[in-house]
Amino acid sequence: MVGSAIRLRENIKHLGKLQYSDFEVLIIVDQEESCDFNGDNRFKILVAEPPFSPGGKRNQGAEYATGDVLVFLDDHAYPASDWLLEASKLFD
Repeated sequence: MVGSAIRLRENIKHLGKLQYSDFEVLIIVDQEESCDFNGDNRFKILVAEPPFSPGGKRNQGAEYATGDVLVFLDDHAYPASDWLLEASKLFD
């Protein structure tokens, strides 16, 4: 669990540096987790109920998402700062 928490915090740090700002992040975890998002309300932690596989967590996240486009990212993937900016051009 410690390694996962470290990867999650690193992932959040990279997401906070994205050049594109119109997004929300739903973090689906197996058990209660606390993270400091520095007041950024785009980030939310949800506890999977019941505990799910990664695919089940993606499905649960999709149910709670409010956006029109969904992007899934694992906790060990650290996006480049222009990741969503470049992707958004495909949808314009």
